[in-house]
Amino acid sequence: MSSTETAVFSGTQQIEQYIESLREPDWMLAIRRRALAAFNKMEWPTTEDEEWRRSDISSYDFDSYSFDKPGDSAADVLSADGEQRAGVACFSDGSCSQVTLDDSLARQGVVFGSLSALLDSRSGNSSHEHAAALTAVRRLLEKRTADFENRLFAWHYATWNHGVVLYVPRFVEIKAPFEIQFETSADEALSAPQIVVVMEQGARATLLHSARSADEGEVILNEAIDVDVADAAYFELFTHYDLNIDCTTFSNGRADVAKDAAFHSFVSSFGSMFTKLRFDAELNGTGGDIDLDGLYFGNQDQHMDLRTVQSHNAYNANSRTFYKGAVKDEAHVIYQGLIRVARNASQTDAYLTNNTLLLNNGARADSIPGLNINTDDVKCSHGSTTGKIDPLQLFYLQSRGFPYDAARIMLVQGFLEQVLVRAPQPVQDWLRELVEQRILAQYDSDEE
Repeated sequence: MSSTETAVFSGTQQIEQYIESLREPDWMLAIRRRALAAFNKMEWPTTEDEEWRRSDISSYDFDSYSFDKPGDSAADVLSADGEQRAGVACFSDGSCSQVTLDDSLARQGVVFGSLSALLDSRSGNSSHEHAAALTAVRRLLEKRTADFENRLFAWHYATWNHGVVLYVPRFVEIKAPFEIQFETSADEALSAPQIVVVMEQGARATLLHSARSADEGEVILNEAIDVDVADAAYFELFTHYDLNIDCTTFSNGRADVAKDAAFHSFVSSFGSMFTKLRFDAELNGTGGDIDLDGLYFGNQDQHMDLRTVQSHNAYNANSRTFYKGAVKDEAHVIYQGLIRVARNASQTDAYLTNNTLLLNNGARADSIPGLNINTDDVKCSHGSTTGKIDPLQLFYLQSRGFPYDAARIMLVQGFLEQVLVRAPQPVQDWLRELVEQRILAQYDSDEE
């Protein structure tokens, strides 16, 4: 196993030095330099921008956060460890500590592991699988970075310092999920993971992704997830964010979905003081199908701003978004959802739904669904609800012998179960435990 020297770069003024220190293909360095050029021309998003109107980042001193070069970027590939995973990639403070991949999948041309290792010019890997994955990654990242929507977006592509690639060749179907774990224990640090997924024609796979932090330490997570789902392929993505209350989470995801392909995203948001998540799903082929689901639970004085965009760019495609969550204490959750239909995208069938449960008077929620329809012969709808626990339901459970607190807990669990059951099967019980822990913490704190 080879590894790189770890170097620390401070603030936004050392981005150029960071880029020059990397051993990456010229095309990747060109992407970084274009991102840096865009970054230098832009200002940070402000509340004058419609998407950021309710999320103010003007108090951040982004120059106070340091970031590292990738460490252990060529970690050994081990055999799968019997936990019913097709592959596992673990990162600690940006260093790839472990990669596992099922041997039978490797023989079929599947590539899974550290993105830095794939791009490392010293690896000497000239296999057909490596070349195919590298070509696909280049195609997707160059497309994704044709323009930079805001300064955070450009900042990520200039500075990403660890990540994962998953490449599944044509007609390879994988039942067991892949898993990525990003862990950080740093303080005043930038963590900028990059996930790239390419599903070739007819391929099928599932990826479970989690980002966590130590109980203490101030970290900015600035992540990007780029997905390409080719004709008749299927990809399911689960993402879970649970950083400590001193951290900040920015994540921008995008999936390009081709003809007769399907994509399912499930986002679980529990952590960080400030969270700004966006996921765009682009339906670019006839017969495409997407599901965007989300579960969130804000507490203390967390700020969560979640946005989804369903873009219909082709005839006769379907999309559904369902985000549901609970808010307590002085937390504030914003959901922004948009269905966008192009002129050539007739016979679109799309809807989005957002439901939020407020658990006390100090909790706040804003729901902002929207439609942008540029053709006729479509079926599009949206809806949202924000409310408190129904007192009649609470009274009914109490009349059946349930104590007051137990009845409230049961109603919250039942409310969230409707979206929770849409998560990938391997994580459903785990999510139920997280929900229960947060509900119990709510009522434990009420008793103090």
